Amino acid sequence: QSEYTVYRLSPERYATMMLRSTSYNGRTGYCSGRSTAVPFACFERPLRSCARRPWTPAGHIVVQGLAPLSGNPSQQSQSGQGHGSYKRLQIVPSAVQSPHAPTSPNQSQDIVSEELSKQWYDEGGVNVTAVKDGSGYSVYVEAAEPRDMVLHWAVNDWEAPPMELCPQGSHRIDDKAVQTPFEHGRHVRLHFSISKAPERIVFVLKELHPENWINNGSCYSVQLKPPGLNNLVERVMSCEGEADHWSLKDRFVLANDVLDGFAAAGAEGMAFVFTWLRMSSTKLLTWARRSNYQSKDITWMQQVISSRMTDKARSSPDSWVRLYARLALAGLPRGGGNGDDIRMGILHIMRDNGIKEGHRPGHDEPFLEQWHQKLHQNTTPEDVTICEAYLAYLHSGSHDDYWRVLWDNGRITKEYLESMHNPIKAWPQHLPHLINPFKGYLWTLKCCHSGANMDTAAQMAQGHLDDETKWMVFDMLANRNEWWVPGKVVDIRKRLANIWRSEGVSRDVLLLDIALDNYFRTCIERVDRNTLSRDSLVDLVGLVLDNASIAAESAELAQCGRLWWKVHSQPERWSKQWGLQALAAAQRVELSLAHYADEMCTHVQPHAETFGGRCNIDRAFIINFGEEVVRGQPVFVLSGLLQDLERHLRQAAGAGAWQVGTVLLFYYFCYFTIFVVSLSE
Repeated sequence: QSEYTVYRLSPERYATMMLRSTSYNGRTGYCSGRSTAVPFACFERPLRSCARRPWTPAGHIVVQGLAPLSGNPSQQSQSGQGHGSYKRLQIVPSAVQSPHAPTSPNQSQDIVSEELSKQWYDEGGVNVTAVKDGSGYSVYVEAAEPRDMVLHWAVNDWEAPPMELCPQGSHRIDDKAVQTPFEHGRHVRLHFSISKAPERIVFVLKELHPENWINNGSCYSVQLKPPGLNNLVERVMSCEGEADHWSLKDRFVLANDVLDGFAAAGAEGMAFVFTWLRMSSTKLLTWARRSNYQSKDITWMQQVISSRMTDKARSSPDSWVRLYARLALAGLPRGGGNGDDIRMGILHIMRDNGIKEGHRPGHDEPFLEQWHQKLHQNTTPEDVTICEAYLAYLHSGSHDDYWRVLWDNGRITKEYLESMHNPIKAWPQHLPHLINPFKGYLWTLKCCHSGANMDTAAQMAQGHLDDETKWMVFDMLANRNEWWVPGKVVDIRKRLANIWRSEGVSRDVLLLDIALDNYFRTCIERVDRNTLSRDSLVDLVGLVLDNASIAAESAELAQCGRLWWKVHSQPERWSKQWGLQALAAAQRVELSLAHYADEMCTHVQPHAETFGGRCNIDRAFIINFGEEVVRGQPVFVLSGLLQDLERHLRQAAGAGAWQVGTVLLFYYFCYFTIFVVSLSE
């Protein structure tokens, strides 16, 4: 019945704790009144890795427990007062030989604070928290394990801050950065008054013994104030439209650097990120312009940006930011894996099977040699499609299958292959003994480049699922063409939502949810609606609203779902009264869907126009960009279902088509009246 709040002690530090209270008699439940010294080790249980836990001051323990009422224990027992007569007492032990630690952001009770951001970085093993309160802005950089390390940091775009703003012990390196040692190898706190706070903090980590720089792919960034959106947009546009050397890896590095700034700008800012990365995934923006990189670099940056986008989709306070982060993640490669396996894997296959490579003698296969050069210098997600097409050709021996899979899986043409930065002009030769090696190589490519591919995502995410959810996922995949699959997908996604919304969960779980959401839409679209009964249409609308409510981030659509199921459960279905209620609910859903679509289109279309003008993108891809984004949302299938259902609802309600005109005329009259009144005022 006791309540305990324990602040974690560093596992390697054992000090002595003085219980400034009384020792406990286990037989009577009575505290005898003696002070007792207790080693910390007695209170420690085996701890799992603290890597993803927020930092708490080492050596500080707070225990809230129960203490008996004053008096003789025997008298308490006789009067019927025992363990249940305890009153609450806060016992605060003190730690000896424990380092002093600054106040943690969640320890202050007197000042109301706002947590601006909180991010765990695997690269570096640090938690970074930004907090704003009445005294200003604070940034806490906290290492999971103590290390001899300094924070190499600056403000805004690598400008050295004034020394009066730096913590004690800091020293200036040059005009671009200062270095601040980690106190006891564990933590650094940067604090700025409201008037002197910069827009953002940038930093890297430097381990001293041995010297090792950790930069998270480019640098770490902490946004304190909402940025000037125009400045961020211009920074992206100058690179995308004007940089002489530019690649997919460079794009991900820049996206990682500016992500916090765009997220802080709200819906409009994150809509820009989504538009930018969607144009990248559809290859409207170049993937390679006089620039090369190693496969290990692109795999790492893909992992960083996809992990950070997952965090935005999970924890941002703005619902539109969460939605656009989710949509952007849907088009990103997952990253990770071993990037060197891409570079060395193709070489091992060629060497093990006697294929000529460079000056090494062997069978001359120009296709593999040209593809090998691309994989070494510019590996991209389209390599997955090339490998799939090559395997299809090796199985059949027909080049028609090679070109078909290239187009079906990646919209890749012969002309596109020949125009790449590292062109592939040769046609593959039929070497069927390479089938098994390239099956394994395809998985290597998918580990890095596949994102929301349902089968790959399920394999990657299964380690984060409980046994029942895992069984449901793979049972659905094994029976994916059955009629009951849409309902099963919704059940699985409801389970996954509790997982991917948890802090620190792998991006693979959210990628699986996105893949299932997209497959749900596919299942609904391939249903022949002409064969559905009116009851089936009612059920299907409810199922689509259920699916949308999981991650559409629209309170209005969620409300529509509750309204629809309330009407769905009413008795005397297809009576006139029920028909009127259902028709009203359907029109409410239609209005909400239209409002949702209009807002999304308003957010993304202006950014598409900007990219079109600055990056010389064909106008045909820009003019309907916003509309295509809206139509690509899984919830958009509601539109067709409601159109088919409305005629049944009108018939049941006894409502004629003339009522449509009457309602519209009434709406126009209301808007006109408001307009006239506003003019007169």
